[in-house]
Amino acid sequence: MTVRRDAPYVTCRDDEDLKRCLDYVHINPVKHGLVTRVADWPWSSFHRYARLGEYDVNWGGSPEMYGDEFKYAE
Repeated sequence: MTVRRDAPYVTCRDDEDLKRCLDYVHINPVKHGLVTRVADWPWSSFHRYARLGEYDVNWGGSPEMYGDEFKYAE
């Protein structure tokens, strides 16, 4: 299955793919210079996932996170 970047929706194929998509969404405010840490974006679903233990509250505070999250995706 090929995923088009211009598709109106994206289907996550498995748990790893879902995690990669969530990482992409959560890191975007940092990548675009709106905040310096993911936890600083108040409207993010990141806060819920951190409360559930899916993310450490300091996740996304490192510059190497801002690459292409999908470079290893099929």
